Amino acid sequence: MFAITDILKYLPFSIVFVKTPSIITIFLYYLSILVLIIYFKKSSVKFMLYVKKNFIKIICAILIIVMIFNFDFVDFNQYYHFVDVGQGDCIFIRTTYGKNLLIDGGEEEYGKNVVMPYLLDRGVSRIDYMIVSHFDSDHVGGLFYILKNMNVKNVLIGTQYEDNKNFSDFLKLVKEKNIRLKMLKSGDNFTIDKSISMEVLWPPSKKMIDENSINNNSLVFKLINNDFSSLFTGDIEEIAEREILNYYKNDLKKLNSNIIKVPHHGSKTSSSIAFIEAVQPKVCIIGVGKKNKFGHPDDVVLERYKSINCKIYRTDEMGEISIKKNASFLKKHSKVNIYTKL
Repeated sequence: MFAITDILKYLPFSIVFVKTPSIITIFLYYLSILVLIIYFKKSSVKFMLYVKKNFIKIICAILIIVMIFNFDFVDFNQYYHFVDVGQGDCIFIRTTYGKNLLIDGGEEEYGKNVVMPYLLDRGVSRIDYMIVSHFDSDHVGGLFYILKNMNVKNVLIGTQYEDNKNFSDFLKLVKEKNIRLKMLKSGDNFTIDKSISMEVLWPPSKKMIDENSINNNSLVFKLINNDFSSLFTGDIEEIAEREILNYYKNDLKKLNSNIIKVPHHGSKTSSSIAFIEAVQPKVCIIGVGKKNKFGHPDDVVLERYKSINCKIYRTDEMGEISIKKNASFLKKHSKVNIYTKL
């Protein structure tokens, strides 16, 4: 049986990923089956006659069950999930109107073993926007598996300064899958849906940073939902932070954000006090592996965030970190809940 399976798995459409249904969907599914059993409980002869007589009704009943099973129940709240992928970054966002965003994906093995099962368990069967902060393996590695095995509508990346194998392999796969690709630069803005917009802060189209160029030319952007904003910083270091501060010196409020994804996993080469004070975050999230060899996050960096009364959440200590923002049209003022899950 295993030998046959190994052969058949290479046939087209032989592997099907099924998303996990919600508790409500499961309940309605079994309730529908129970109702049908009670409804069709007759002798075999009468049953066959009944089927023949009511064939159209039965087909309609089956279609209704299938629709119920595949129905995504509407949840107008907005969710930000910082997924634990060890020493790497991965953020899954579901917007108010049901758009799915995936930012980075950890190392390669996490794509298959963590990110894909995680998305399916969240009931996700498509990614509307896959966003790559930069092409280091601990950010883009896991996205290759998602690209190969899930329906991805759009891919967003920053303007690139340096080519590497991850970048060239990624572009090749995106082209093979015929996925829309957009390169972003400072000043680009667009609406993801009615509830959320994206504002690109870095990198600029011309002035790139030579030093540690892959990290320091990471895609830095804000997601804005009315009075709530979150800043995603990739792996920029202090040199890039200085350039960003200089770039926006006449409008530093543009950097202000409620939440910051801490640059470079809390490395001592990042999160300068000037940058932190410009952003003024209330909450910082650090994607980092337990007892990692780099010593991330650095104690000095943690003290900097504490000095401005910023609450610190870490995936190495807390596992998945989720932020729920109530839909702004349901409540007059935004309410944000943060919870963790080991």
